[in-house]
Amino acid sequence: AAPAPPRGFAPPPPPGGDAALWREVESGHRLLLRSVKARFPQLEDASLATLPVTMARRPPAPGDAAPGPAVATYLRVNVEQLVAARDARDPNWLEVTAGTRLTRGAIRALFP
Repeated sequence: AAPAPPRGFAPPPPPGGDAALWREVESGHRLLLRSVKARFPQLEDASLATLPVTMARRPPAPGDAAPGPAVATYLRVNVEQLVAARDARDPNWLEVTAGTRLTRGAIRALFP
């Protein structure tokens, strides 16, 4: 297996530009920032800042004059490695994700 790239290193975009990058987003190979935050709420912004980011634009749909705005995308593999490393450092968080332990915010939401 090839060694992992250093943190903050963004691999070159695939040939084909934005259309190819957006296909990776649609296939699930890349994740948008809102997808990362929805799937992995335990990740803080500081942790995400250590990941390489590639900007992508949604290609214009038929009839659109221009492509969509540029959005940050993250490789799914990088995000999952970051989550695994975090969970290994904090075993209590595994209990939170399993539902056997509540966070302070979850308690406040349940018992206002």
